[in-house]
Amino acid sequence: RDVTGVQTCALPISGAAAVSKPEFNLALLPPNVSDPSAQYLADGAADALSAKLASLHQVYVAYGDTVKTAMKDRTDNRSIARTLGVTVLIGMNVVSSPDRISITVTMDDFGKRPGTLLHKDFSGARQDLLTLEDNIFSNVVNTLQVRRTTEEEARGHLRPTENADAYDLFLKGQNLLRGKQTQDNLKNAMGLFDSAAKADPRFALAYAGMADANMAMFDVTHDTQLKQTALNDALQAKTAGDNIPEVYYSLGTVYTSLGKYHEAIAELRTGLGLEPNSAEGLRRLGTAYFRAGMTQDAIQQLTRARDLDPNFWRNHRALCVAYSKLGDNADALTACKRVTELTPENAEAWSNLGVAYYRMGQFQQATDSLQKAIAIHPTGKDYSNMGVAQFFLGHYAESVQYFDKAVALNPNSPDLLRNLADAYYWSNQRDKAGATYDRAIEAALKALDDNPNDAGAMGALAICYAKKHDDPDALKWIQKARQLQPDDTDLMYREATVHAKAERTADAIRSLAEALRKGRNAGEAENDPELAELRKTAQFSQLIAQYRTKP
Repeated sequence: RDVTGVQTCALPISGAAAVSKPEFNLALLPPNVSDPSAQYLADGAADALSAKLASLHQVYVAYGDTVKTAMKDRTDNRSIARTLGVTVLIGMNVVSSPDRISITVTMDDFGKRPGTLLHKDFSGARQDLLTLEDNIFSNVVNTLQVRRTTEEEARGHLRPTENADAYDLFLKGQNLLRGKQTQDNLKNAMGLFDSAAKADPRFALAYAGMADANMAMFDVTHDTQLKQTALNDALQAKTAGDNIPEVYYSLGTVYTSLGKYHEAIAELRTGLGLEPNSAEGLRRLGTAYFRAGMTQDAIQQLTRARDLDPNFWRNHRALCVAYSKLGDNADALTACKRVTELTPENAEAWSNLGVAYYRMGQFQQATDSLQKAIAIHPTGKDYSNMGVAQFFLGHYAESVQYFDKAVALNPNSPDLLRNLADAYYWSNQRDKAGATYDRAIEAALKALDDNPNDAGAMGALAICYAKKHDDPDALKWIQKARQLQPDDTDLMYREATVHAKAERTADAIRSLAEALRKGRNAGEAENDPELAELRKTAQFSQLIAQYRTKP
């Protein structure tokens, strides 16, 4: 009964992407539109400007959710700029008709010499949007007097496509990806990206869009074939255009999900070389490092992402997840609290905070946070974590109810199935427990077919085999998982359980001691029925006494 994540290899760390201190710090405000039907065009123009600016070493640009968060309780631009830590705000006002588009760009300086730097209208046919985007970028850069390298000058003239119809289809697809990611919306987005790629087979971003849409669809359906489809699309994107950061980010993310961590890190570092001040790229790279078991590099990159963009909740969430897995519970709690401050309506934020409280042994706060998450948007993970809280309070029947709801929402999750099987077992429903352990094993093996380096699935397999008294398989899988992610406190605790079930007392104490030393909560071990026999030993009592009062 593990709480479900708050969501090894040896690669050289030399040459890791570094965050330079940009000379120009900007924020791009959400564009204003006269006609809601043209919102996708306005967002596309803003995306293009942000991407072009982000490719310059001397420029940092805040955009998207980061800016929207800063604008929530602020109406004047000066306070928005101060909150974002930037000196220049760029606004775009878009007026469109069936055949024309006009984009008025305003650039205001709130630094040492406050004032309006630029106020200019860029107008033309809707088919000329790519040309307008080029002109806007050139005017902004020239007004700021940004010093560009020869390579940056060359990249500034590149366009994603020369086909206006393909570009329009791509922007419509991107607009659907920004919205609620239902199966219908994602299918429609895939269709638009596919049409864009057919209109221009060299349109790299269209293939990257298909890869992103397939990965988003996987999150909804958990159909593992979608990952392979996403990989094919991302590889096609790289073939079509090898000078676009988004292409490398997309491919790197797919590789990470497939457990190909060496490849993921290489692609993400290449993308960061093209876009050095990208918190998005740093966060994805940090996640790949973490999955690869390179925890020091992971924390370094995730911290850089947070410091570069401290107002974006995803940067704090990534650190929350990493710290929690590493047993740095106080830092995890701080990061999770910051996420709830930035996005109080975000169910996942409250879910992660509940896990962080659980890790700290603050069970009432954990329950309160999980209830908030469920009230906003119930997920299988949240129901399962509520079940864990009930389980460790000894309320096994109540835990079954929560785990049942969790599995109903995520029927192919090895961890959720295993938690349900444990609850069945300890509520004296042994037949159901055995059948559910078998389902969990089947789900874990399927997950490993999809990602052979999925340490979490290996850990789930190990526990299930241990519960079915298959010690050789249990030991094999927990050892493989620990080799892949030696710093994961969840796996340390699972290893202790595997040893305890096989009555290897010394090994169980050693693994448990490692987990507690790295931050696992002693109260969990004291209340875990799987460790009942281990609790009778003097070594266990001494170990718990050592760590019971430690945070």
